[in-house]
Amino acid sequence: MNRVPLIAAGAIRQRREFDRPRLEECPRALANLAEVRLRGDPVENGQYANAATELAFVERRIAELEGKLAAAQVVYPRKSDARGRAEFGATVALREEETGREAAYQMVGEGEADISAGRLSVHSPLGSALIEARAGDGVTVDAPAGEQRYEVVAVRYD
Repeated sequence: MNRVPLIAAGAIRQRREFDRPRLEECPRALANLAEVRLRGDPVENGQYANAATELAFVERRIAELEGKLAAAQVVYPRKSDARGRAEFGATVALREEETGREAAYQMVGEGEADISAGRLSVHSPLGSALIEARAGDGVTVDAPAGEQRYEVVAVRYD
């Protein structure tokens, strides 16, 4: 089984995402199916088919999330080993050279990346360019809009 690296916060988010369908949606879908079953012959009952489809969807989602949890490997970044370099789990503050715009991103695994939440995949073009960068380094990324240059302002491990 291929292990999927996650930061600790990503593992917590994944567990919460798993708990919702398992503890809330599945019991609700089962109760709905039982209630509809009491209304008559399932073959002639369109509501029964809908309830059974809903339950199957929830069960597939639970199985998918169980697989993700089984493959998850929580990685705790070790500040001392990184020696100021950007590694998995680091938060990297950047300044775009052309615009001067600054942003900070936490380097995470592919499954937990969300650029709008400040989580950047280490496998993305920018994430790959940042691996092992230190404060003061410049990095260049080939983007669809052309080459973009960034200065690493800071690397920290929160």
